[in-house]
Amino acid sequence: MPQDSILSLNQLCLKRGGRVLAQDLELSLGGGEAGLVLGSNGSGKTTLSETICGFLKPHAGSVTKPKQLGWASQDPRFPLRSRCHNYLFQLAVLGGSPSKIAKLEADTALARFGLDEYAKRTIGSLSRGWQQRLNLARAWLGHIIRKTGFSVPKPGKINNIKQNHSKCAVLRPGNSLNR
Repeated sequence: MPQDSILSLNQLCLKRGGRVLAQDLELSLGGGEAGLVLGSNGSGKTTLSETICGFLKPHAGSVTKPKQLGWASQDPRFPLRSRCHNYLFQLAVLGGSPSKIAKLEADTALARFGLDEYAKRTIGSLSRGWQQRLNLARAWLGHIIRKTGFSVPKPGKINNIKQNHSKCAVLRPGNSLNR
């Protein structure tokens, strides 16, 4: 992996159900970079994501990534009766943060993704779009807790993630450029 690369795929081959989905994949993403994986349904986008996260093993090749990786599922599951702040706070505590730090981490995650006004609302009362933002906040929080240690960054919006996190790379699967 090049020195400034956060995520790299080397000669990656993906199989599922005995079917080759992709082979000889090469990718290198550095801090602040983003990539888009395009493909039709069943082409292996989810398999690639699950392989990068370590949920699946590649058939061949290798994935080099940070030890701690934030991942946002395309179909997130939440405890719908929990309040947004309480949920993120509990995740931070489960991740090993002391209560005072966990509160700051939860506050920052909510602010970073424009969710601060929803902090006291139950997750089940949020629209699917706001739940997706919470999903991103959860992934970001998971990355911050163990990978970089915690420092309170300036609040921002989703579009500012790349600019504010030089230690973050984003890879997004999709069916088209229009989504």
